[in-house]
Amino acid sequence: MFVLIRAFFLLCFWVGLYFLPTIVAVRRRDRAVAGTISPQKIFLVNFFFGWTIYGWFVALQMARSELTMPQPGQRGGGWQAQGGVPQEAGSPGPSSQPCGRCGGSGTEICSSCQGRGSWYEQPQTATDSARLVNCGACLSSGKIRCMSCGGSGRVQY
Repeated sequence: MFVLIRAFFLLCFWVGLYFLPTIVAVRRRDRAVAGTISPQKIFLVNFFFGWTIYGWFVALQMARSELTMPQPGQRGGGWQAQGGVPQEAGSPGPSSQPCGRCGGSGTEICSSCQGRGSWYEQPQTATDSARLVNCGACLSSGKIRCMSCGGSGRVQY
């Protein structure tokens, strides 16, 4: 009987450790902003690729970084620590001002697609047709994170 109880607790420990990235994502879900990685996607990565050590670490990194991903097209869009105290990105810090490069939006127009997100390539022969190409630099959004402020819309002075 003792062996079965010990095996049960050992199994629970290993399952908990295996799904640790998913547990972290679910526990942080209530503080996440719109546009971040959902716990369901982290669960899928964890479930299918967690058996590889690399996949487990990728899922853990996704779960830990969901609060720091900027939300394209909006000011701020994530949580960042300033002076050890978490503050919403884009909220004025003690000595910050709006970014001059992006105008405080946290995003810039993608230089690869000039803000279009996608474009059509001309056909090469008479039998070809035009092909839609999605921009890989901005993932077809037309905007990239500002390099000066890191997407927060604010710079320290």
